[in-house]
Formats: sequence, structure tokens, C-alpha cells
Amino acid sequence: MFNPAFPLAELRPAPYNPRRIGPEAIEQLGKSIKTLGPVKAVIARDDRTIVAGHQRTKAMLAAGFTHAPVYLLGDISDADEVRFNQIHNSADIELGGCRISIRKKLKPGWTVVQPEELEVITRTTKASQLAEILKLLTKFGEWGNAVANTSGRILASPLYALACHNLKRPLRVAVVPDDQSVAVLQFLGKQYGEFHYSHLPEQMWAQTYAQMKRLRDTGRDRTIQSRTYEAAVIPQIKKTDRILDFGAGQMDYVKRLRREGYDIHGVEFYLRTPKSNQLDISRVHKHIDQLCESIKKDGLYDVVICDSVINSVTSVEAERAVLTTVNALCRKGGLIVFSGRARGIVDRLTQKRKVSTGKTRDVWFLDRDGITAMYQRGVWLYQKFHNLAQVKELGARYIGPHFEVVDHDRPGGAKSEIRASSFAVHGRKMVEFTPEEVHAALKFEFNLPLPEGKRYGRGADICAAWDAAKGVAKGQASKAASRKRKSIPNN
Repeated sequence: MFNPAFPLAELRPAPYNPRRIGPEAIEQLGKSIKTLGPVKAVIARDDRTIVAGHQRTKAMLAAGFTHAPVYLLGDISDADEVRFNQIHNSADIELGGCRISIRKKLKPGWTVVQPEELEVITRTTKASQLAEILKLLTKFGEWGNAVANTSGRILASPLYALACHNLKRPLRVAVVPDDQSVAVLQFLGKQYGEFHYSHLPEQMWAQTYAQMKRLRDTGRDRTIQSRTYEAAVIPQIKKTDRILDFGAGQMDYVKRLRREGYDIHGVEFYLRTPKSNQLDISRVHKHIDQLCESIKKDGLYDVVICDSVINSVTSVEAERAVLTTVNALCRKGGLIVFSGRARGIVDRLTQKRKVSTGKTRDVWFLDRDGITAMYQRGVWLYQKFHNLAQVKELGARYIGPHFEVVDHDRPGGAKSEIRASSFAVHGRKMVEFTPEEVHAALKFEFNLPLPEGKRYGRGADICAAWDAAKGVAKGQASKAASRKRKSIPNN
């Protein structure tokens, strides 16, 4: 339902709003509203929670507006609300050269244009954004508007206009005088604010829902393999190695390699029970006990694998803790393998020219650290994407000067960018961190949050085990040096 003069005092912001805006941008947005008026409608739920238009509402209130155009959506789920918030910004600015005009002169103010009155001059090259807008229009009906001048040129939200044209739906338009065209392009042709997710609830345990089921019958005559294991782990490991899979997901490869006679141990803080799909916290504690006893007795591991973990971290701090822990649990000279998601796939999907209206997610909204958040099953799920330069930086920092970046779609390795959707890094550990840095990382990882405000609380145990393992390593090195001295003949 569209209300051209809705009382702004009745609207309330969504607690999750994933966009942050600075004072300079707020000032610019306020200036645009004072110049043009409220030509872009706010979108809200029936309960008056703002779905899209948080910054615009702030700017209008600051400029003294008491009423503004608002769309009230009907029944909408929490997950759809969040996605709506993210996608809406793609409809606001001109993307991919999309140009549309209206085949008649218009009068300033609000009007409704029929789809047959729209003329598509050039279609967008941003098919992924258009596809998302088509989905929202199909599901929720009219929810947005374009901005045009009196000559009929659409100046803002051409993707929304194109979607209405394609679906043969009426288009609501805010019309401004021709002499305000430059101002519209100046003010509305830019993004206000940036995405950020650090203020969202800490639900790291929800990352369990992102874990893939590997090596199992999918019902489609194939099993899902780990490209990291198949390309970077299995060709390099021996049955005499002590191996740790840190962040082992549902333990699929741990189970397989054990059956094949490998000495491999797995730890997954968000392991689920096979039948109930609930977190199996007691079994995780047993795995931590086994890990601590193993490194106390036999020292650090020969091989440490961290497959598809750093793509599910919630922050840069969490990524640092994961990879420092991986480094710390591997002996010097041992093999480290870690993998994640490549940033290139996001950029390529954003540039898609063919519209897909399926359920796949082709548009991602990343913060400055390459992290995005998605609201699913009532919780926030995170994904972090890395470009090649960032991957190389991680390899040098956590492995050492000699490592290889595996681009699964390029047998010769990554060139200027990673082509595949995921990457793997492997190399022999040559760098070590201070005990203070290791203890901080271990305490972070082994005290991860659980539902209902609980935590694992195993930081002290793993730190004590690591300290003991370093003592074992020093003792072994000392014995090796002693044997070497004895073998050298006296002159």
C-alpha cells in the first residue's frame, strides 16, 4: 500500500540495519532532500518497522519533514525483510548503462505510468541485480518508484522501472522539473553509506548451517567432494603423519581417511548430531580432550588442515584467531593447508548479463573487509571473500615465504586473480608466533560462543597443552642436537 504523506513519527528503525552512514554523507543526503523533496519512498512493514530507507528517514526528520511517501508491505518474513533491505539499494542508482524513458510528457508530482508507456533504450548489463528486483516484485507486488523529469527521462531507479516493464506492471514515478535533472543525477546517482555487520548479534554457532555434507549420496548419482582435500591434502600426506583437521565440519574426510589407515584427528566446535541436527557439544568436548592429550604426549601435528573455515568467520579478529591457531598446532616444517572463498566469484556474478530467476544468490553485499551476512533460519550466517592479494598475504603471514595458492579452475595456479569460487593454500610452516599471540588465539577459538549465552570455556586447557607440546618439541630438538654432536668425530 502506498501512502504519499505518511507520518514519519510512526516509523521505527530495524535493529539489524546493515548500512552505516557517516556525518558527511548524512549532510549530502539531507541536502538532496531539501533540494528535491522526498522523491524516493521509504519501505516499511505493516508494524511500521523500516525495511529500506533508514538513512533517508533520518535525513528527512533532520530537514524538518513530518510526512513522506511510504510503502507499507504486507506479510513479509524476517529473512525476506533483511534481503529486501540489502537489495533495495541496487534499485536506486543507475547500473550497467540501463536507460529507460516514458513516452509522454509528465507533470511534476507523483504519477503512475503503465508498462506499455515505457520505452527501453538500453538494457542493463547488471542482470543479477535485475533478477533480484524481479523476485521482490513478483513476491510482494508494488514496493518502489522511479524518478523522472517532465520530459519523460527516468533519472533514478531504472532497474526498478525495467523490472516493471518486464513484468508488465504499473510503475509509480516521482516527477521533477527538467531543470532539476542534473540535481537528481548528482544526488541520487550515488550510494549513501556502506554495509557493516559488526553490530549484529554474536551467533557464531549458527555457522554450523553452512557446513557441507561431503562424500555422501546426494541422490543425483554423485557425491560432493572437497576440492581442497582432493587437490592439496591427499596428494601430500603419508600414513606416518599425525594429521589434524581444524574445523572439520561434519567429519566426513576425517572418517574416510581413518578408514584408509591415516592417523587423523578432527575438531569442529559446531558439530551437529546426525539425527537431531542439534549441536553435539558433549562430543566436541571429547574431541578437545583428545586433542589436548595428543599434543601433550606426542607434540604438535605434522599436518594441519583448515578447509572452508576462514570463509565462515564473522570478523577479521576471528580469521586471525583461526589461522594463528592452525599455525600454532603445526610443528615447524609441517604442512599447513587452508582454504576459503574467492572474491572473484562475487564480482563475476555481479557482472552477469543473463537474468536468472532461480533460488541461487547472485548478489552479495560486502563490507570493507569482504564479509557479508545473510539472515536464514532465524540466525545470521556470515561469509568472507578473499582476493588473490589477500590470500597471498595470509599465506606469507601464517605459513612463511614458500607456499602455493591453488586455483581449482586453473591447473597452473592463480595468475592475476583466482578464477574458481574457492581457493586453497598449502606450504611448509616456517613462521611462528609469540606465546602471547598463540595464547590469545587459542583462548578465542576454544572459548567460542554457544546458544543461550554459553561458551566452551576450554581456553586454559588448550593453552596448557600447547605449552606442554612446546616443551616436548624443545626436548626433542635438544635430544636431536645432542645425538648430532655425539656423531661428530673429535679432531
